[in-house]
Order: sequence, then C-alpha cells, then structure tokens
Amino acid sequence: MSNARNSKSQVASGGKRKNDGRDHQKTKAAASQQVSAKKKADSKKIIMRVLAIVASLLLIFAFAFPSLATLITTTGGSSTNTSSSTTSSSSSSSSTATTMDYDSMLQSTVNNELAAISASPNDSSAYEQLANQYFDWASYVEDGTIESQYTVAELFAKAQEYYKKCLDNNAIYHDLTDYNAVTVDYAITLFYLGDTEGAIATLEAFNLVTGDFPYSWANLGLFYQNEGNTDRARECYQKALSTANSDTDSDLITQVQELLNNLG
Repeated sequence: MSNARNSKSQVASGGKRKNDGRDHQKTKAAASQQVSAKKKADSKKIIMRVLAIVASLLLIFAFAFPSLATLITTTGGSSTNTSSSTTSSSSSSSSTATTMDYDSMLQSTVNNELAAISASPNDSSAYEQLANQYFDWASYVEDGTIESQYTVAELFAKAQEYYKKCLDNNAIYHDLTDYNAVTVDYAITLFYLGDTEGAIATLEAFNLVTGDFPYSWANLGLFYQNEGNTDRARECYQKALSTANSDTDSDLITQVQELLNNLG
C-alpha cells in the first residue's frame, strides 16, 4: 500500500508529509525531489506521481481515460465459476471484513486529523495532512490495493476539498511550508476528478509566480498532453528539464525526457 500515493497519479507534487504511520516521503501519487535537504525529502512524493502519470499517458490511446489502477500494478482477480457456494460466501465475508477493517482504520486517521483541525483551525498543515489522507485512501482503492465502501471519486473530492481549504488558509496566515507541493497536489485532484481545465489553470497561475518548480511544469505538460496540445506539453516538459536539478531530480528528468521522446 505504500506506493498508493506514489501514484498517484500524478506527476507528483513535491512536498513532504508528516509521518502518519506510513513512510511516504510523500506517497501521494508521490514524491518530489528538490534542491534543498527539505526538498530532497519531499521529492519522493512528486516523483511517484510523475511515474504514475507517465504510465497513464502511455496508455491514453488504449483507454478513454487513465485510472490510477492502470498506473501501477494492481492485485486481485475475479473468482472462478467452479467455486462452491460455501467458498464464495466465505470469501465474500472475509473480503467485507477486510474492507471494513481498513475503512475503519483510515476513518480513524481522518477523525484524528479533523480533531487537529478543530484544535488549530488556522494551521494550514492540518488541512494538508487531512487532504493527504484522503488522497492516499482514494489511491489505495483506485489501484485495487483495498476495497472500500467509498468510491474513488468521493475520496478524491474530499482530498480536493481539504487541499483547497489548506491553500485558502495559507493565503491568510502564510504558514504553509509545503505550498508548492500542495498546489500541485490540488491540481492533480482536479485532473483526476475530470476538471482538466481547472488543473491547467491552477498550474499556469502557479508557474507565473513561482516558475522554477519542475514538478509543476511536468504535471502541466501531462495535463496538456492529455488534452492533445502536444506543442504546449513539449514547452512545459522542456521547462521542467531546465528547472530540474540533475542531482536531486534525476528520476524526474529521466521520465520527462521519455515523455518528450514519445511526443516525437
């Protein structure tokens, strides 16, 4: 399950999360790698997202829309028709128990994060951690790692909601240390919920101000490529390469170069 957010899909965001029992550096679709020591730790989140989106784009002509399940190895399979009624019933009960146990565990973590927000409503990082939790949860369900009573769309919608609250809170208190990563993660949730236009607008606006965050450029390129705008995608990929650090962003550089090569 650790590579769930490492997909996420996504090219990745580039921020680090607080330890919530899983060592994501940031597993949200991924991991980001940046120049400073902090960025280097944050890097793993973005890279994983980049890897995931790369995979999805390679499949884009085979599928109507890339799902997280197509981005990373999935598990499970359908039961055979030769299974006895008793066996099927037993398997169903076991699956349900596992689902409820995992949902309960994740819900418990969500409740703890909600309590943290209630205790410190002006703390932007509290909203970020809750958003990360929902993002991971959605990723685990989407890639088939677990089953859940909730849909992927419902969970990603919650992630989007709390990333937005995080960014809005930060606009007032300016206390968010992972602003770059959160912005990219927010755009990724928009993308996976079908709002590619909003995802593009978010990163275009972000890049106008920041400009040197390679993971934002890489994700933006993927969004444009998904829309069929290969010229703009190429520009974004080239910008990602020019702003990436050869020491800390080597994985990202490799993946973006592959995307450029595939564009022809």
